[in-house]
Amino acid sequence: MMKMLKARKGRLVNVTSISGRCPIPGLGPYTLTKHAATAWTDIVRKELSMFGVEVYIIEPGFVRTHLTDVNRLERCNWDHYNKAPQEIREEYGYDFMHKFIENQKMTVEIMACPNTKRVVDDYVKAVTSVYCRTRMKMGWDTWLVWHLSSFFPTNLQDFYLNNLGVIFGPNIPAAMRPHCSHCKLSKEKQEHQNEAH
Repeated sequence: MMKMLKARKGRLVNVTSISGRCPIPGLGPYTLTKHAATAWTDIVRKELSMFGVEVYIIEPGFVRTHLTDVNRLERCNWDHYNKAPQEIREEYGYDFMHKFIENQKMTVEIMACPNTKRVVDDYVKAVTSVYCRTRMKMGWDTWLVWHLSSFFPTNLQDFYLNNLGVIFGPNIPAAMRPHCSHCKLSKEKQEHQNEAH
C-alpha cells in the first residue's frame, strides 16, 4: 500500500476518535487504542510528507452506534461489576456503579450525534477536497468538551474531566465515604447482583 501511495502521491485517511487526543475517564482500554491509532497516523503523516503523500485524521466525538447503545452499555457495565472480585465491588459500591451508569447514559444521550452519515461525509471530504484540514473533528462535543480540554494544562484538564459528571450529581466510591467504607452491600443490592448472574 505504501508503494502505491508514494507512486501516486495519494492520500491516507484514518478514522480514530477525539479520545485519541483527550483521555476520557471510564474509557481506558478504548482510549488507549485510539491514542495508538492517532500516534501512528501522525507518524505516518510526517514520514510520508517528503513523498508528497497527504495523511488526514477524522476525530469523531460520541456517535449513536451499537457501541454507544445505552442498553448495551448498561448490560456490559453491570456484567463487569458483577464479575469483579468482592473487594473491588465493596470498594466502589453498588451506588457508585448505579450512578456511573446513569451518568454515562445521560452523557451519550446529550452528546452523541444521531447521524453516522456525518462521519462518512467527512471521509468523502478528506478524500476528494482540494484543501482539507489535517484533523477533522465531528460533533459539537468534540469541539466544546474534548478538544477544548486538550489544550488545558494537565492539572486543569484532570480537574475538568473528573468533575464533568458533577452536572449530573457527584459520584463518590464507597471506600471514600467514611460512613460506609466498610459496609457490606445491602440485601436488596446483593439480590440485584444475584439476579444479574
